[in-house]
Amino acid sequence: MVDVQKAAGETAEYFKFYKSFCSNLSAIIWKPPASGSTNSWITMLTKS
Repeated sequence: MVDVQKAAGETAEYFKFYKSFCSNLSAIIWKPPASGSTNSWITMLTKS
């Protein structure tokens, strides 16, 4: 988890940084595989 806050400085500079930071988060955020294997695994666990 990351908490980004503006402590001091120019607001415009902070928003420029924040926009760039947020747009690059998709490169490091884990996403589950697109296949249905995860869903079938969860279904199998809940049926037991």
